[in-house]
Amino acid sequence: MRSKRQFQKRRRYKPTSKRKLSISDLNVLEFLWMWKVASSSMLAEVAYRGKCSWWVYKALRRLHKEKYIELLPRGKNLEQELWTITDHGFEVVLMDRDDIRYYRYRVHAPTHDYLATCLQLGDLWKSSVDKKFYSEQLLASLAEWNFPKGFKEESGHVPDGITIIPGGVRDAVIGYEVDLNLKGEDRYQKT
Repeated sequence: MRSKRQFQKRRRYKPTSKRKLSISDLNVLEFLWMWKVASSSMLAEVAYRGKCSWWVYKALRRLHKEKYIELLPRGKNLEQELWTITDHGFEVVLMDRDDIRYYRYRVHAPTHDYLATCLQLGDLWKSSVDKKFYSEQLLASLAEWNFPKGFKEESGHVPDGITIIPGGVRDAVIGYEVDLNLKGEDRYQKT
């Protein structure tokens, strides 16, 4: 005869520390889920604005030690170490979201994802211009009701990002594609 314990579904999330995550820590996890990768300076701007570099370093190292984030090795096209979210960090992000249709978060091409993020955020990120960013992660993961009507179509291809800048008569919609390796011309025409 089986015990009750064998039929209970185990929860995947297990705290790795007794420390309560701060709002800044949660902002780091949310940003890394949305953009897949980020540099330490980007995360400092997102979550630890006004803090000294040493403080930011310690905060990121603590999240790393607690297995919420991990540091990716440098690649041949990018000589910068990048942070990404772990399984454990993604579980924390899921606790605050009920609009995710496809559970994805892993980075497959760090250089590509970082360059796409930098291109999309660019000068708009810190400007006072009204804007709405949709990263590739959001476009591929979230349910359709998260986007403006008719915005997301099931064409099979997900762009590397879309930015909407509201206008008086029409909104400006900017789509982004980043390729480290050039593809055939017909692929770009279809996109």
